[in-house]
Amino acid sequence: MKCIRHPRHEAQRHKFASALVDGLHLTLFQIGDAVLVRIGNLGAEK
Repeated sequence: MKCIRHPRHEAQRHKFASALVDGLHLTLFQIGDAVLVRIGNLGAEK
């Protein structure tokens, strides 16, 4: 017996995945900003 995929479940999973990716991008941007600020501070100290 083959499992039939429900379009609604697919859409839900897709929505969850895109939300996860958005959150990841946001986190990466925040980390990148923090790293740049830290590097800038180190450069200013020297």
